[in-house]
Amino acid sequence: MGNVRRPWPARRPRAGQHHACRDAPAADGLAALLVASARDDVEAFAQFYDATACQVFGLMSSMIADRAHAEELTVRTYRHARRTCHQFDATTDDAMAWIMRLAHRQAMSWILAAEPGDRRIRHASARRRLRTAYAERLARRRLRQAVPHWTRAQRAAFVAFYFGRYTSTQMATLRSVTPTACHR
Repeated sequence: MGNVRRPWPARRPRAGQHHACRDAPAADGLAALLVASARDDVEAFAQFYDATACQVFGLMSSMIADRAHAEELTVRTYRHARRTCHQFDATTDDAMAWIMRLAHRQAMSWILAAEPGDRRIRHASARRRLRTAYAERLARRRLRQAVPHWTRAQRAAFVAFYFGRYTSTQMATLRSVTPTACHR
């Protein structure tokens, strides 16, 4: 493998373009390409890439929402495949299943590595929203329970404050009390 020029990154689609999905060669054709790749046949691996890249990228795109991450993981999958193609056994395994398994493992390891932080952030914001909603619900319940017991003056002050849009200072002036007394 040494200093072999790897052809697959140059054949990736440019931004905004998509792979033209070709009909993949027969399973035995893909297996033969992988076996040849194990013997350092770069052109065979390039043909294998061309035949399978569309499906691998499709799998990545379905698992990872961000296109850039899906592309990066597709490249990682093929780099890993190039390094480990000598482990492929054509007598017991299907080449397309093998590359899709590698792609799925790459995607899952990326998702599991990224998920805990995202999960913590999501849960923290959800907890914050729940606490806020609970506090608002509790305040509304207390207000509903207190309203029937208010005096006429308290009721008039509440209506003026909320519906008349007076500030605390304006309410204190109207009621001839200190602003501190208005907050009670």
